[in-house]
Amino acid sequence: MNIRTAEHKDLHNIHELLQQVSLPIEGISEHIHHFLVAVDEMKIIGTIGLEVYPPAGLIRSAAVLPEIQKSGIGTKLYNTLISIAEEKQLTELYLLTNTAETYFTR
Repeated sequence: MNIRTAEHKDLHNIHELLQQVSLPIEGISEHIHHFLVAVDEMKIIGTIGLEVYPPAGLIRSAAVLPEIQKSGIGTKLYNTLISIAEEKQLTELYLLTNTAETYFTR
């Protein structure tokens, strides 16, 4: 499994993954260059996005395939995203969620 920056060719697969876990897909194409994907054997198995509004950022669309959740992939995606936010010198990060409160309170 490797984590890389998403590309426009990944949009369809990201949309499918987000729909599978009941997350919205609106606005992803506008921010695709700030999305990460976890890829295993050429298949997208996870994603997370960042909307950048310097000096702040909005974390969004964190998802891992249901059958491999709780395997550490989400944590790796999140940690990679945080490192990128630090590189971009974002001093504030926000998260709006109704579905992942317990995950992000850890």
